[in-house]
Amino acid sequence: MPYTIGLVPGPNVINSFMQDGCPVDYSDHLAIAASHRGAMIALNALDPAHPRPVPCEFVPPLTG
Repeated sequence: MPYTIGLVPGPNVINSFMQDGCPVDYSDHLAIAASHRGAMIALNALDPAHPRPVPCEFVPPLTG
């Protein structure tokens, strides 16, 4: 399936991609659960009034 199948359209919806702004993050479906980058993107979406810096760290493919 294409990755775009899970995009949710709607008001106030932001679809984020792990690799946007960080070309060395190869997080796959499982690695996102333990990703610092994924956590900061989620926290910033939940609390936009208090944004946190989103790190850019190397995450290898498949092994996370």
